[in-house]
Amino acid sequence: MEDQVSVQNGSGGIPGWAGDVTPDSAERLVASLSDIAIVVDGSGVIHDVVTNDSELAREVGQGWRGRPWIEIVTPESRAKVEDLIGRALKGSPTQAREINHPTDKGIDLPIRYSAVALGRTGRIIAVGRDLRRLSALQRKLVETQDVLERDYTRYRAAETRYRMLFHVTTDPVLIVDGATLRITDANPAAIQQLAPVSDRLVNRTVLSCFDYDSGQLLESALKTARRTGTVPNIEARLANSGAAFAVSVAVFRQEQEVSFLLQMLPAESAHVVQASGAAQDVARVVEHLPLAFVVIDEEWRVTEANEAFLELVHLASKEQILGQAIGKWLGRPGVDMELLMARLRESQSVRSFPTILRGSFGGSEDIEVTAVSTLSGQSQIYGLLMSRALLQPAAAMREPNPYTSVDQVTELVGRVSLKDMVRESADIIEKLCIEAALKRSGDNRAAAAQMLGLSRQSFYAKMRRHGLGNLGGLEDDENDA
Repeated sequence: MEDQVSVQNGSGGIPGWAGDVTPDSAERLVASLSDIAIVVDGSGVIHDVVTNDSELAREVGQGWRGRPWIEIVTPESRAKVEDLIGRALKGSPTQAREINHPTDKGIDLPIRYSAVALGRTGRIIAVGRDLRRLSALQRKLVETQDVLERDYTRYRAAETRYRMLFHVTTDPVLIVDGATLRITDANPAAIQQLAPVSDRLVNRTVLSCFDYDSGQLLESALKTARRTGTVPNIEARLANSGAAFAVSVAVFRQEQEVSFLLQMLPAESAHVVQASGAAQDVARVVEHLPLAFVVIDEEWRVTEANEAFLELVHLASKEQILGQAIGKWLGRPGVDMELLMARLRESQSVRSFPTILRGSFGGSEDIEVTAVSTLSGQSQIYGLLMSRALLQPAAAMREPNPYTSVDQVTELVGRVSLKDMVRESADIIEKLCIEAALKRSGDNRAAAAQMLGLSRQSFYAKMRRHGLGNLGGLEDDENDA
């Protein structure tokens, strides 16, 4: 800093303590009164930099010394730097200016500077305050303002939609104050039904709009709704026309006040709504059923499926399965679905049909399908209820294939290709022969293999393929002969 510091009092004289100010104490004084101080000459070249903040010192570094001040600021701040230097050299009062310095982090460093000339030397000292905290607060304020404006816009849009729906709906709707039971709002349909031409509906008690018995019933329903939240349709008659309506009540809070929403349907329409509500209840039950359930159309494409089926085939959403052929997951290709659908066409329902279900990412498991056929309009639809196959006794576990006789396979003629039928028939015959050989040999596998003209390795492989016997101890089989 400067070797001398010139300080004057208000009357133009020099205070007595000014002579005690040394360069070192002046530097500390400047640093304590500001976040940063820079000394520049008349041409704007920086000679010294003092900071009182370690983080700010790292941002500034040593690279500012010896460089023109105008080179270490952003382009829009250069005119401000020139104005500060010019006013300080002329001795004119300087106004604090906000100047931005670029940094290596890509974020500008904002500092508010004031500049004063240092006596006869022609040098200028500029002291500044770090505005980063203030800028952060300003950014947060702007972001908060943006959020509030977006919320306000959404609120206004929601209110507009509410008002539009409230006025367009053809069913009478009333908003009733929970404390006084007076009507605070009503849509045009409600005004048309409840209020004579000369009457106003708003601010009337809602009970006065209905006959005495209906009013008593409605009052009880409002008390129940306050405890439970909703009340299903109750039948009430209007006081002015005697028309019957089914009134449903719902409770909501607005500004800490309880209000009731009353929706009125003509009594004959309410029965239709109740019927559709029952169908929705059934749909919800099926959706949460622990057994997999699928609805398919005449082309065997999935039109509906519950969560349990999605879990079985390892999929996350219905969109991945709707419109897809059920054969992609259900049954042995080209065989099971043909037989299942043939039985459905014949008897309209099938119980405990054994087959397999394949996952979307590999793997399969044995399941049983109970299916039903019904009409939807002019089209046939099929509902398939699936459950994992239960563990059976050892003898039953040897029958994983639903086709245990050639007669069952011949039922597929006309529905399945000859290639698939031949392959299925060969599997049945092979399995039956192995079982017969094991029975004749007293379950001696080596003898059974010799009886069939097979090596023991081939015999064991075929047993595995058909799920016959326990192949865990092959050492014992070596001694069977």
